[in-house]
Amino acid sequence: MEGLHNRKTKNIEDEVEVLDEQGKRKQEQLLQKLRDQNDTANLTIQQGLIITGCIASALFFNLLLQSGNAIIPISQVFSTPITSVLPSPTAAAIISIISIGTSIFALVIKCKMNIFGLLDNLNLKDQYTSSAVLFSIFTGALAPLISLLYGTTMIEFIYWAVPLFVLGMFYTALSMINQVQESLEELERSKYKYKGA
Repeated sequence: MEGLHNRKTKNIEDEVEVLDEQGKRKQEQLLQKLRDQNDTANLTIQQGLIITGCIASALFFNLLLQSGNAIIPISQVFSTPITSVLPSPTAAAIISIISIGTSIFALVIKCKMNIFGLLDNLNLKDQYTSSAVLFSIFTGALAPLISLLYGTTMIEFIYWAVPLFVLGMFYTALSMINQVQESLEELERSKYKYKGA
């Protein structure tokens, strides 16, 4: 009778072990699926951010291509066309383009997006991200500050602040991406804490 009881106990333990292994495999498959979905979503968001930065740069290229008085492109949407009050709107547009380009550059480094092998060829690391962001803030703030000094309209001020808005959007999106990544890593760390989970 005791032998029968020992065999039943061993059979139950073997079944529990098999179920644990199946649970771990299913858990690992689910985590891998979540990782893949997260990576795909992150890449899509990052590509969207780069496209948004390029579209924002187009606003300033528009000003560069104008001859004569520089008309603020977004002013035509809200009211009658407004001519820029800045002494050199062309220089301000170039600085704004540089600011947005630097923001995109920082995004590419931070997200490790190896576009055309750029990161490998230039050996760029995360250490340059802070410098690029600071440079982008500095260059992005120049035109709005100058426009305030010259008593510009609100529409023109918003136009010159676009590079700062773009940088803010990049920072917000990266913060959200990092939060999701941290949650996924926390889920991964907890996967073996609970038996059968």
